[in-house]
Amino acid sequence: MDSQQLISQAVNAYDDNSFIRVDDSRREQPADNTCRPIHDPILDRGYNFEAMVVPTRPFEITALPSEPLLLFQQFVPISLVESWVCYTNSWVSHRLEQHEDGTQRLHPQSRLLAWKPTSTAEIYVWLATLIYMRIHKEPNIEDYWKVSKPKDIRPVHPVVKWISYNRFQLLSRHLHIYDPLTLNIDDMSFYGRTFSRVHAWSDHIQHISTVFYIPGTSIAVDECMVRFLGRSLETTTIPSKPIPTGFKVWTVAQRGYFLRWIWHRPGRKFGPVGVRPTYRRLPSQLRMMRQRRQLRERNTIHLNPTQAVVIALVNLLPKSTYHVFLDNLFSSCDLFRRLRQRGHGATGTARKNCGIYKPLVKLKAIDNTAAGSLEFNVVKAIPTADNKVNQIAWKDNALVLFLTTVFKGNERLDCIRKKPTTDQMQTRPIQRFFGDDPVKQVSIPSIAAIYNNEMNAVDRGDQMRAYWGLDRRVRRGGWKALAWDFLLGIALVNSFILQQRGQPQWKAEISQGSWRQRLVNDLMEAILAFAKENLNASPATASG
Repeated sequence: MDSQQLISQAVNAYDDNSFIRVDDSRREQPADNTCRPIHDPILDRGYNFEAMVVPTRPFEITALPSEPLLLFQQFVPISLVESWVCYTNSWVSHRLEQHEDGTQRLHPQSRLLAWKPTSTAEIYVWLATLIYMRIHKEPNIEDYWKVSKPKDIRPVHPVVKWISYNRFQLLSRHLHIYDPLTLNIDDMSFYGRTFSRVHAWSDHIQHISTVFYIPGTSIAVDECMVRFLGRSLETTTIPSKPIPTGFKVWTVAQRGYFLRWIWHRPGRKFGPVGVRPTYRRLPSQLRMMRQRRQLRERNTIHLNPTQAVVIALVNLLPKSTYHVFLDNLFSSCDLFRRLRQRGHGATGTARKNCGIYKPLVKLKAIDNTAAGSLEFNVVKAIPTADNKVNQIAWKDNALVLFLTTVFKGNERLDCIRKKPTTDQMQTRPIQRFFGDDPVKQVSIPSIAAIYNNEMNAVDRGDQMRAYWGLDRRVRRGGWKALAWDFLLGIALVNSFILQQRGQPQWKAEISQGSWRQRLVNDLMEAILAFAKENLNASPATASG
């Protein structure tokens, strides 16, 4: 590595001692900086793997608020909603002033011309209506306000008593969770125009998520997609995903509970967490200091922009020792060494071109041919030359490659397996193992069993969020998709998990549907009680 290569690298914004390079990885797509590591297979190996001891630590849920609504309001607090009210009213006032002075005229039929200032209670009514719509789904938004007619029988939704259709649409269009008149330029430069608008609420939810939930040892890092079909420089298209187009979010989770996340910015060369140092011509003394730093960096582990996200997410968690589970998008020996330096264990599946031991790569290459020689459930474990990372090959239906700093490869767990129905070449060893038995108890490697159980933490949470998410396409205002699909969804999912796995002072709801319906009921009951109290107090105030 010469000095020019060192100058071209970046620093991880969440870890001053982590450096980022892009010349040893391959982009998934030309317009997206998501990278996979590209390293040649290696011939050097070790013989005495030094497994990390990562103590098993269960998660803990602290004392919860006394009522379900108070728990939800930890994620959407009154103080935050009050700021939304100020932003919304000031923005609409600004637009009406522009209309009056002729700077930007509104259409004569615009609903905005009949605007009345909103309030905290009304915003909560709007949120309750939004949650209700995701429980009781209709093809079109206006269907919730339609009434039955002869030969056209329709269900009567209670939202007609809460808010009018025009007012709901007006708030949906003009509600702001950020101050559009004074956006922070620094936030926009680092987070981007779209993400900076939801930054405050996002940070609050992440903070609250780890106030009530203290993570256990095992965590998983993966990506989520938030559907958005409008125009934005921050969207990503991945044809193989259930949500092919939208915003990508890097997430760390545990058992479906979202802990931290980082917005993906596809246009940044060094990824969402990379910050390129600024160099300038220096006096000779400072230049010598710079050269010493470059010499020191020669022995530093360099990661690609996508791997750097893993380090950043783990650093955002409460300080502790974690066992990080990853898929083959991230896995490489360098990343696992860096996590080990930080005091964390790591386990993940691996690709043939991630710098793994060459004989294992050859076994993987011939796995789906007649030359494949490994029998079902055979394990081969080869440490790296420094004995810090273990490279494991396990013959299942197909040969699976793992990297780990925790498992030796000889640990086993008993589980019940079904005989696979496929008859492809690579599955013949497992077909021979099962014979005529449709089901067998199999002692499989612990690394495979535990990985399968822990790696789906992000997917489980994302499925819970997506199942009850927005059915309607968001084409205007990318921040709205992030706010009302992703952030509100996480607030509902995390609050549900807290009351389900914690010790609430009420009877815990066992399903997301019942939890969301309870929140809607409690929100409207509290708002109606508040309105009634103010109505009864107004005559006394007037007489005073």
